[in-house]
Amino acid sequence: MPRPEPRERRRAELTAAAQLAMAQAHAGREHEALRTCREVRELSGRPGELRERPGAPLTRRKQEVATLIADGLSSKEVAERLTISPRTVDGLVERILRKLDFSSRTQVASWVAASAVS
Repeated sequence: MPRPEPRERRRAELTAAAQLAMAQAHAGREHEALRTCREVRELSGRPGELRERPGAPLTRRKQEVATLIADGLSSKEVAERLTISPRTVDGLVERILRKLDFSSRTQVASWVAASAVS
């Protein structure tokens, strides 16, 4: 059986790590999930933000907020970074959770990590 190309193997490893982050988030192991998410995003070479894709489930602003959530920022810190009110951030976070059918910010962070791989 031929060995996979290094690029294909790296992508498979990142995909597996992103899936691990999702599993950790669903199991309520938030600290582990956030650490795994950061590692995936750093290793993917795209730690800064989600890639724009046609038909993406989130608006650009919600993608910005999701990325900052994945960086571990609180609502207050996100608000300061984006120069919007913390209440606006709370509303955006609620809409992100509803849109993605998630119940925690950790799940959003895991989704961002998985998006960095795909």
